[in-house]
Order: sequence, then structure tokens, then C-alpha cells
Amino acid sequence: MIKPRIIAIDYGIKRVGLAVTDPLGLIATPLKGIETHKVVDFLKQYIQQETVEEVVVGKPLQLNQTLLDLLICC
Repeated sequence: MIKPRIIAIDYGIKRVGLAVTDPLGLIATPLKGIETHKVVDFLKQYIQQETVEEVVVGKPLQLNQTLLDLLICC
């Protein structure tokens, strides 16, 4: 049975990493790395082509594990 997909978003200042579950909902694989300013248009197009049930957004941490304040840096 084909299930709706789940998209995972790893948001960064310059680039966003995207992953998606397989049609059975068992395995997540990398979908694409994309420039941050292009991600909304990419996701709109992708969601029109695929059935997406859920979007999971990662917590933006710096290398030292502190929270990245995207409002200050962007």
C-alpha cells in the first residue's frame, strides 16, 4: 500500500537539506539540497506532484550545539 510521504527539512542559513520517505513510509532518503531562498518554490512544486502527509522541521543548531538564531543572521 502506498502511503503519503513525510518530508524532513534541515533548515540552514545558506542551504536547506530535504529528505522524504519512500512510498511505503519505511525509509527516509535524501531528496535534495537546495539554496534557502529557493526552498518554498521547490516544496510547492513537489507537494503538487506527491501526496505529502507531514512535514518535519529539524531544530537549527550550530556546530557547538547552541540554537541558531535565524532572525538575527538572515
